[in-house]
Amino acid sequence: MGHFFAELKRRHIYRVAAAYAVVAWVLLQLFNNLAPIMKLPDWAGTLILVLLIGGFPIILLFAWTLQFAGTNGAPASANTSRLDWTLIVALSLVIALVSYEQLAPRTGGGTAQQQQAGVISIAVLPLANLSGDVSQEFFSDGMTEEINGALAKVKDLRVIARTSAFQFKGQNPDVRGVGQALGASHLIEGSVRKAGDRVRITAQLVRAGDGVQLWSENYDRNLTDIFAIQEEIAQAIAASLRVPLGLQQGENLVSSRTADIESYQEYLRARALF
Repeated sequence: MGHFFAELKRRHIYRVAAAYAVVAWVLLQLFNNLAPIMKLPDWAGTLILVLLIGGFPIILLFAWTLQFAGTNGAPASANTSRLDWTLIVALSLVIALVSYEQLAPRTGGGTAQQQQAGVISIAVLPLANLSGDVSQEFFSDGMTEEINGALAKVKDLRVIARTSAFQFKGQNPDVRGVGQALGASHLIEGSVRKAGDRVRITAQLVRAGDGVQLWSENYDRNLTDIFAIQEEIAQAIAASLRVPLGLQQGENLVSSRTADIESYQEYLRARALF
């Protein structure tokens, strides 16, 4: 066994293994940060991990076979070089970082900075238009913006900008990836179905960290009640998150700006065009 370990050292198997471990860890970190931005499917992470694990014995076999000759053509010296010390330090840092990630205390939802500040971050994803009429897209987008604006009035909520959330319109991504990409601890998703003077809005509150649904409700009303629906949804979300509204007596998150619903729909249509 002593001769075997000496041969491993002479052929630089330890050096190759350490270098591979460092490079593999760096690649995994890059993937974890880029996957939400590039909207990669869930199975991509599994594929990367399988390739890295499968490549480990292959690279060791090449190291054993090729013997990594020195500059003069002879087998390289087994003495510890400056490169060895660099790899030892790098591998030690990797082990320390992995250990910290596994052992550091964690609490659900949001980033550490948000948790320390006691602020909940929330993103209202574009509500899906289920009206069966593409021309009604302006209405579902308008409801998304109105709910987003109502939640922005809640003092202890950090609401992600509409332009950031709307990049996921028409997609069905994993909520955990969306939460990481937007820096949101909670997400609002749902749909709008409008038919004549009736509207049905479905909304769900989801915790981005684990995809758990915290609240869900359907609202079937007349269009004349549209402002009341927006108010109810915003208040229900705040109540589910146990966030005080911070409103004065008689004050609402959503103001009834007009009694003319037709004019209000024209306003939403114009804002969508803008």
